[in-house]
Amino acid sequence: MAVAEVRRLYTDLTAIYRQLVQFVMQTLNTNPVRAAPAQPLTVTPGIGAVTVHSIMGKVPAKREETPFWLAQKINTLEAVFPHMGPQDKHRILTMCLPFGMVPTVEHCNTLGTVFAALYTKAHGTPTLANLLEVLKQIQDEYGAAPALDLGMQLMGNFATVSSIILSNLKGEAVALAVRMRLRGVPQQDQERELPKIIAETYSCIARDSLGARPQKPQFQGKINKGNTKQQPEGNKKRWEKKHQTPKKERG
Repeated sequence: MAVAEVRRLYTDLTAIYRQLVQFVMQTLNTNPVRAAPAQPLTVTPGIGAVTVHSIMGKVPAKREETPFWLAQKINTLEAVFPHMGPQDKHRILTMCLPFGMVPTVEHCNTLGTVFAALYTKAHGTPTLANLLEVLKQIQDEYGAAPALDLGMQLMGNFATVSSIILSNLKGEAVALAVRMRLRGVPQQDQERELPKIIAETYSCIARDSLGARPQKPQFQGKINKGNTKQQPEGNKKRWEKKHQTPKKERG
């Protein structure tokens, strides 16, 4: 991947993060937080009406109900995202039902992760309009709590999702680094500092991941003092031949 393209994607991700932060901050300040109802959730992420009741639906009362309940959810998501493969199904299994059932709050977390990952895989990088449209509709229908939770989850997991976009970058490391650095930033400064933190973190990981190719050792210009008749240039040629010739081929 070209460096210019990587830098452009960094800029896009930073803009999305900044807007998500503004959305979350504004929602916190202007909306009362209330619990999300346990009923089907319908969102329109710019690709037509999508019902994701498989995530926000009824939690199974018994562990024995889990396989059928999960199968319904996988079938629904597969219908929405036809490109979903076996690995995605396994990922949903491990995220949705680690103990056979998921608390209501965890539904939003799972929805954020699954939606972002599968939307990205099936339809390419989600635009800022797609994300904010989903958050706004969730806020209108279910109040601030699930919208905030999904917004924060998207912020926390977008770096992981970006590892699908930028396969050569370590998305989970970015997410962890951003979270760790945010802990030391005062609440009132987070909105201003977050884009810079993300850009710096991505730049560091990009440098480590894409890094420069290892350089061949360079001739330091040292002369073999045991043989004063040898000239520096002759020493350099012999030195280069020694370091560039496979060991088994040396005389």
